Amino acid sequence: MPNKREVAVVAKQVLRDNVISLMEDRWGRLNKLRLAEEAGIGVSSAQRLLEAETKIGVDIIAKVARVFDLEAWQLMHPGLDPLNPPQTSADASPRGMELAKALDAALENPTRHAQLHALLMAQLALYRGLFNDNAR
Repeated sequence: MPNKREVAVVAKQVLRDNVISLMEDRWGRLNKLRLAEEAGIGVSSAQRLLEAETKIGVDIIAKVARVFDLEAWQLMHPGLDPLNPPQTSADASPRGMELAKALDAALENPTRHAQLHALLMAQLALYRGLFNDNAR
């Protein structure tokens, strides 16, 4: 089982990779200034997201997701296909739906961010295991 640091690294990489894929699909290239402007976030937040080196809050993830007409949980889905993102609860596991509900609740209650972060990291660790097992 991956430790918390490994899981956090994977989560940041999933987020970065998905945002880059979405920018390239929608805008034809990576554009952190446009991302910051359209999401209503600071350029430094967009830079941190694209470098996948520091924590990004769920409020930032939700704002970025809205730029691409997605929900935050969709943006955190490993291997997101910009042309065919997961759309229904049938596409998500029960834990994935739990994560989506937690994301919604955390946006209304900022004090729950730490709890959500732990849940998100655990979910991504499960996804990583599933995708690695299927690749074998």
